[in-house]
Amino acid sequence: MSEQKKGILLCDCQGGIFDAGIMGKISSSLEHLNVHGLVVSDLCGVAAVNPGIIKENISEFTELLVIGCYPRTLRLMLKQVAGEVLDSLAVSYINLHETEPEEVVGQVKRFAAGDGTPLITKISEDSGWPSWYPVIDDV
Repeated sequence: MSEQKKGILLCDCQGGIFDAGIMGKISSSLEHLNVHGLVVSDLCGVAAVNPGIIKENISEFTELLVIGCYPRTLRLMLKQVAGEVLDSLAVSYINLHETEPEEVVGQVKRFAAGDGTPLITKISEDSGWPSWYPVIDDV
């Protein structure tokens, strides 16, 4: 049986939806946990401009916690860029529209409990791609 490996993907949305201080608090909470954290500067932009990087980075996981906007949106976007990889993972979502920052940090800590190696990978996208575009365009 293969080794269980958890990962957390945080969309640091550039759509101006979430308070930068809150996003910074959530992002910094990942730094000392026994889990691989992917901090994506804007998942919409990365999905449109460099979709392979998401698939490449989540393919090593067996379990994935995705933190961002609406789960339906995140599911659709991740399905577009990492379909078969996503299908092989146990995936859960935290909706930042509906979850208080302290609860997000608590859920992240519970998810990351156990053995593992802390690692943060930052994925940047600065093309100015409009957030939500890939989802709206494909619907």
